[in-house]
Amino acid sequence: MWQPDVVDLSCIVQQPSLSGHVDVAGLWFPADWFDLPTRRRRMLAHWQPRARAFSFAQGDLLSFATPQRCDSAALPGWPLILHGRTLSSAMLSDTEAAALPVADVWVVTGARVLSLHLRDAVPQDPSQWIAAGDYGLLDTYDCRTAQPEPVVEIGAGTADVRKLLGDKVPAASAQQASFLRELQAAASAQPLPPASTQPLQRSAGRWRAWWPLMLCVGVVAALVAYVLRDADAPAASHGNSTVAHDWLLALGWVVACVVVLVKNPWSVKRPSSGSGGPAREQARPAATAPAGRTISARAGQRLPQRWRDWLARAALFTRVSNLLGRQHAAYLRRMMALFEDGQLDEALRHAIPLGGEQGSLGQSFAALQARRDLALSRQLGTGPSVHLGDEIGNYLKQLYRKSFEKLDREGRIDEAVFVLAELLQSRQEALDYLEKHARYKQAAELALAWDRPSDVIVRLYCLAGDWRVAVAVARRDRAFANAVLMLEKKWPDPARQLRLEWAQALAAQGDWLGAIDVAWQVPEARERAAQWLQHAEADGGTLAARALVQRAQLLPDTLSRYESYLSTLREDGGRHRERAALVQALLAVQKKGPALASLARAVMGAVLADQARGVGALNRKMVQNLINLTGDRLLQADLPNAPLPVPEQPEPLNRRTPPLELEAPDAGTRGILDAVPLEGDRYLVALGEAGAAVVNAHGVMVARFAVPAEMLVIADSGQVALALARRGDLWRVSRIELAARRVQDLGVMPMDHCAMQFDGIAWTVVHDVNVRVLDVSQTPCAILWQVTDLPGHVVAFTRTPHLEQLLIRASQAAYQLWRYSLPQRRLLARDDIAAPADGETLLLDSNNGSVRVGPMQVTDGVPSLPYVCSSTRHLLGFEQDGDARPVGFRLGVGWLTLSLRAGDGCRTFRLQAVGNATDRVRLRWPAVEAVCERFAEKAWLAFDETGRLVHVDLVSGEVRMLSIR
Repeated sequence: MWQPDVVDLSCIVQQPSLSGHVDVAGLWFPADWFDLPTRRRRMLAHWQPRARAFSFAQGDLLSFATPQRCDSAALPGWPLILHGRTLSSAMLSDTEAAALPVADVWVVTGARVLSLHLRDAVPQDPSQWIAAGDYGLLDTYDCRTAQPEPVVEIGAGTADVRKLLGDKVPAASAQQASFLRELQAAASAQPLPPASTQPLQRSAGRWRAWWPLMLCVGVVAALVAYVLRDADAPAASHGNSTVAHDWLLALGWVVACVVVLVKNPWSVKRPSSGSGGPAREQARPAATAPAGRTISARAGQRLPQRWRDWLARAALFTRVSNLLGRQHAAYLRRMMALFEDGQLDEALRHAIPLGGEQGSLGQSFAALQARRDLALSRQLGTGPSVHLGDEIGNYLKQLYRKSFEKLDREGRIDEAVFVLAELLQSRQEALDYLEKHARYKQAAELALAWDRPSDVIVRLYCLAGDWRVAVAVARRDRAFANAVLMLEKKWPDPARQLRLEWAQALAAQGDWLGAIDVAWQVPEARERAAQWLQHAEADGGTLAARALVQRAQLLPDTLSRYESYLSTLREDGGRHRERAALVQALLAVQKKGPALASLARAVMGAVLADQARGVGALNRKMVQNLINLTGDRLLQADLPNAPLPVPEQPEPLNRRTPPLELEAPDAGTRGILDAVPLEGDRYLVALGEAGAAVVNAHGVMVARFAVPAEMLVIADSGQVALALARRGDLWRVSRIELAARRVQDLGVMPMDHCAMQFDGIAWTVVHDVNVRVLDVSQTPCAILWQVTDLPGHVVAFTRTPHLEQLLIRASQAAYQLWRYSLPQRRLLARDDIAAPADGETLLLDSNNGSVRVGPMQVTDGVPSLPYVCSSTRHLLGFEQDGDARPVGFRLGVGWLTLSLRAGDGCRTFRLQAVGNATDRVRLRWPAVEAVCERFAEKAWLAFDETGRLVHVDLVSGEVRMLSIR
């Protein structure tokens, strides 16, 4: 076998290595420094026209056709220069070169020189390393054709509900219409109660302390405008009130405002002491309904307005209440006389609403007037009311109830609905009444406008025949189950159709087995359900194991075709997770049968072996239930009398000490831009323009998807994903169905932030001051919900299956944290957050809310990084990190990572639970240009451009490492 010439030149070569800028004629990649994939990747990265590549046993050579002036320290391999016609890794003098044997390459390593001949090398063709035969071709995206705007699925409803009641409702007087408009304007114009703020917001507190004075001035101005407006109106239009009486009332209010200021219980020199919190933040609706048709944003419960209590006390103190009382009493006498005389049309125009399901914002100070028409109010929140006392209130309630019964007997449905919904404020009873008279369309629109429970809205729209809106609401709020139960008994046909829509929605979410369960109850849908079952089986892993149980339950005659799969599942010791998933699915079936018993017998032995080896996932009760399911008495007789083996549970990661010390794996061949874990120890990785791929635990690709992918959004089911690729200022979005091996182009859209998880259908995106929930199961995407008037730009966004959070910069000095519950997207809180000071950074954690990270500080010579979470200050020390300095801080699912870079470029990742300064994992990463990381549900992943991937289970602490090849 050929051996290269090795010469000892320790006394001859004065400069054994190159330094500075030199004319590089080639690069040498020694095999003992770089593995084969790394050598090939670096040669491809520095390939030049007419260059040549050779492989030796000691390494690889890249020879350039023309020398290039380069910095030798910045090259990825050993630089080679020409000495005559020989490539040399050292700057040799003529005397030194004369002492060396004739060769094509001289590689100097310390005191030795390696002489190589090209005739002994193997020429390489780098084009074979980048063969594109296994790459899918990407469809070019034609940007010349504008994509249609997202379709808004559901209308928010118009404010004029009179269209629902028609012309049968008598017209109302202008006085009552003006009264209702003034009440609505007064309620909507009032400022929100101040939310709780940080102590640093002193200027905001001083501003809020002056607002009673501003309120009083506004009240005086409004009263003067009101009197001037009605000064020329006929006296009869005001009942018993006169213009002089109105001026007297205005004068009384001026006196009241002066007395309120004199006896003001608040000091303008002192900030408001009222505390705000999540309960108070619910006083404001999520957002004003945008123009166009959309599902209206959820509204929180509006609380009584404190300013009304203050003015009511002032009115009592100044006797202005006597004037208000006389005016209200005159109006009430006239209204009740109309009811008692049977003049229902005129009485309904003058009737005032009572406090019902919606409650009240407080005392109303407007003059009572008759309404113009009997339009139903569609506002979601509460409004002001007139305090009549219990006796008068009960009398009016009886009067309204008798009027409703009379209208019902006369068949005047529209007027009867008006009495229930507007006067008695019994909205659910009004919906039931409309449903009783088959007014489904009216009931559905009112239910949507009043923000009734989602299943009620879905049921009513189904009965009205508006399936588009019904399905959109059910998808948005996941309200299929209850709506189907409501329909099945009395309306089986709509229930069956809604069940099919439910199954389609579950399939779109990637919940194949759930879709099969729902669809199997409809005989004509079973063929489609069988296709979904095949998709689940084709996915492999634990999903395929659970699908086998469902096949045994629904199609037991076809189970014989899966004997080979069952045999492999039983005999392969590494598939213990799949066996555990199969057993858990078996035990969850309520109705057992012979096919299920045969499955239990087939895996019983392997499951007991898993338990004995400590890799099982079953407790003693589950193992015993599995034995009982087999019905094998001989097996039960052979079992030992000792307790069945149960593996010990590993210590949770958040309690593990000392920390796990990890080293990054070897480099792969394909750079990873993003990665998410899948079931069965698999991963979905984004490879940029090369597409997306599913890899197994060994880093081997098992599926490829020909769509550009820089970021990945994974569904809660793990069966559907979105691949995102930047296109200038826009993002191209593609939908990937992993089990079905299907991709769908959703077009391009602008976005600043987006949810990194979604339910398979509803995906939240943020752009500018808009937040939208898109239905990404169809093209073009439909808008299921949106808010178009956020108070500022969103700087951070998180999403979990049950909570969405938006950190909004309302101004330079004020931030807000909005929290929505999922899936209904009800606004839980709007908290004010103090703006970060100089050197501070505000971050958002999906479990702990906002976290304030401060600048580096040094205490007793030890550097540390402070952060504040839940009003508690914590310190991250660096006493164990030497000269390494932090370069990254990331939060997610209650954990944080701190990335530090040492002088040699190597990184160290420190993984801790938020609020606990103890490292649980320390991961060292070699020097590369960029390392990315991502928090997923119960997992943390790190990956880089060289194909390395590390996965840490945040619950058990299990670690997986692989290299993508």
